[in-house]
Amino acid sequence: MTAFKGHGTYGNSVGVETPLDFKLNNAAVLVKTTTALGVRPGVFYAGNASLVSGTAGMAYSVAAYQCATQRSASAGAVLGGNDGALSVATTAAPGSNSRIDIIYHWHREYSLDGVDSNPVIGVIQGTAAAVPTAPSLAAFPGAIEIGRATVSAGATATNGGGVVITQTAPFTSVDGGKVAFRSTTEMNLWTTVLTDQRALDLSTMREYRWSGSAWRSFGALAVVVPTSVVGGTIQPGGSVTFTGVATVSLNGCFTTEFDNYEIIYDVTARSAAVDATMRLRAAGADNSAASYSYVRGFDAGTSRTVSSSGTATSSLCDIGGGRSLTKLLVSGAPSAAPTKMIMTATGTSTSAAISLDHGVSSPFDGITFTVPSGTFAGTITVYGYNKAA
Repeated sequence: MTAFKGHGTYGNSVGVETPLDFKLNNAAVLVKTTTALGVRPGVFYAGNASLVSGTAGMAYSVAAYQCATQRSASAGAVLGGNDGALSVATTAAPGSNSRIDIIYHWHREYSLDGVDSNPVIGVIQGTAAAVPTAPSLAAFPGAIEIGRATVSAGATATNGGGVVITQTAPFTSVDGGKVAFRSTTEMNLWTTVLTDQRALDLSTMREYRWSGSAWRSFGALAVVVPTSVVGGTIQPGGSVTFTGVATVSLNGCFTTEFDNYEIIYDVTARSAAVDATMRLRAAGADNSAASYSYVRGFDAGTSRTVSSSGTATSSLCDIGGGRSLTKLLVSGAPSAAPTKMIMTATGTSTSAAISLDHGVSSPFDGITFTVPSGTFAGTITVYGYNKAA
């Protein structure tokens, strides 16, 4: 092995930067992988995750983009792209069944492939079948897939119902930058990730960090949407509203994705002046074991009282008497260890602080709030966050 020459070197024949040197230097500025000298090929995300669209004929329209490709780690990287909407023709639809078209970008090189070194944005068609499979890009070394389309028999235009286009272009970035993904499912397909790499899920605009073994949510509080709710309604933003009920339960809101959780529990009305209680739950059932140990300090302005329990079947969690606002900090709920909570609550001229240790060493995925008499109404929002990277 030997050092490769840097950009701009010149002089005698030995000192001139070669095309391979140039490509190896290109790779230096791109997101790295666990392969030595390896980079992540793909499109540089510039606000557009949909690069392929249909047309009124049998062709695809490919939007402008910039990209990087790599044939192998030892071959460096080639930068390129497309400067405007480009029409790429495909063949007529199959007479029966359906096929898969792959729209790709390939940096062809004369010294390696013959013909010329012109970039190719093309389409390769798969074989029609009742359950079609995608064609291989093996004949185009280093090519990246920009999009794919399932073409049904009889289709006459790619913008009609007979053609379904899926956006599949992988995204890349400069070294140290965040790599964009259309979803966490797409993000989890990347397996050659270096520890501390950042990513952005475009579907939620949530940032992630690769811990060395998994993607972990990173940065600000992230709204956690329960998988289901009993006694309430999940709103578009992820909060849960409830009204005229005695109990509201959230399922699937604690997972191992986050180290800690913060719950904002806002009671806007209640029909009886009673304190609400809280229970953890798992698989849709409350845990009512006598394992809720809590201490509650209550301040009414002119008096202060402290109450506690070491063997309760639920825990106090707010201030009765009408409206109240409670913030719950939760640690350990989704793990096989005791769950700990710190709750701070405020009401009309009152406040309370509650510390809780739930001694059951089992994972819990949900929480229930209950008033012992009457009904209540309000909003619950769950947030997740991880320890600092």
